[in-house]
Amino acid sequence: MQMWESLAVIFFLIYIYRKIRERLSGWDMMEEKQAEKDEDRSAAVKRGKHIEQIVPIFDPNFRGKQSVRFLGSPIDYVVFDENGEVTFIEVKTGQSTLSRRQARIKEAIENGRVYWRTVRVK
Repeated sequence: MQMWESLAVIFFLIYIYRKIRERLSGWDMMEEKQAEKDEDRSAAVKRGKHIEQIVPIFDPNFRGKQSVRFLGSPIDYVVFDENGEVTFIEVKTGQSTLSRRQARIKEAIENGRVYWRTVRVK
């Protein structure tokens, strides 16, 4: 192989090496960005869970309620009023929406598909 051919092969290999490094660094950046998004989402979920538990202290919907029970999942609160009314409350933060399960529960309540059962254990 002549010197010019050897130089051409060397420059070609350098070019390929740089392209591979460029692409790999792009993937690294994409992975870092995804990891940051995941961390942000995780932090938002944790913040939401903490807020769910302290809402009764600040929200007027809970003031004067004698019997507020925190469930946490799938619905955050059940409120039992003195007049016999039962209210289910789901706390949401930011842009969050009801999960499918929560939406089905809400629909069941709104359509009157809620029942009472007493279970006796011997």
